[in-house]
Amino acid sequence: MELVHTTISGHRIAFPEPEGETQAFLKRVRVDAADPKVTENDLIATIYGNDNPLLAPGIVPGRGMVTRETLANPLYRVLIDLLDRKRMDEKGLAIEDIAARYTMPVSAAAAELEISTSAVLQAIAAGRLPSWLKDGKHFLPPAAVAAFKPERRGPARVGPRLADLGVSMENAAAGAARVARMGLPVSSLVKAAKVIAQRGVSIPGGGGKTQLHSLAIEQAAEALVIRTGGERGASLRVKSSKIAKAEKDGRCLRAEVPAAWARVGVIYGASEKQRFVVLEPSDEENFIGAGANHLFVKGRFRIAEKVNNHRAALAAWKSFKSQ
Repeated sequence: MELVHTTISGHRIAFPEPEGETQAFLKRVRVDAADPKVTENDLIATIYGNDNPLLAPGIVPGRGMVTRETLANPLYRVLIDLLDRKRMDEKGLAIEDIAARYTMPVSAAAAELEISTSAVLQAIAAGRLPSWLKDGKHFLPPAAVAAFKPERRGPARVGPRLADLGVSMENAAAGAARVARMGLPVSSLVKAAKVIAQRGVSIPGGGGKTQLHSLAIEQAAEALVIRTGGERGASLRVKSSKIAKAEKDGRCLRAEVPAAWARVGVIYGASEKQRFVVLEPSDEENFIGAGANHLFVKGRFRIAEKVNNHRAALAAWKSFKSQ
């Protein structure tokens, strides 16, 4: 039997009726989403915890890991919509105010991204681009379109565009290979080359490749959502050169690491069992949690370095320099 869930934004998500633990988990999240005593942070902890059968076993105790299979599962989109509803209820947000942010037609988004309208619709269907249905037509938030990374993963597609910006095919191939290994879209190289060209700097061999790689990583990085501080016998701290949209959330701080970051340090865990990790941009959705997942970092990143020993983690945190 097929079930249908309608999201806040008017999208219809069809999915087979779940069974067993998946059915029980979906029911639990629905109940928690409707319960005013359950907070948004409580629901985040539940959705990204070990009990969620849609997640893979994570490398961090107490939480699961979002995979490509998770993102492709329509039930995951249902869970995220329930979380969005909880956030709206908790913050007293009106649907009309949120819908007003979605102003860009599909045709305009396609023109800005230099892709076809069908590619935009495919990205919407895959959940990679947010949209709001108004009178049966998709509208997108301009900020999300500006941050979107079209899936262009081969150097052949970006080679001619890079050549026009003064990048050799050797550098283009090397750059494409490196960002692909990091799980980033090759289109980030084009954005990096444009920035360098705007600065009036040529991109020869040698150091030019390093400059192109580094800037491409920054261009590909999307904002991270964080909740830092100390709670429930645990703490989580983030070291970044920039923190934005910071607001008090109880005894903690909810904020963002803005887009275009390169490396971020995170130390978290119980007071005598701290872990340290270094995050780098990736195309995979990820999550780090502490204090029953009430403290967290979420977004598109990978764990590039990890230190599990408490003393070594403190030393690594102290010496880490964000980029």
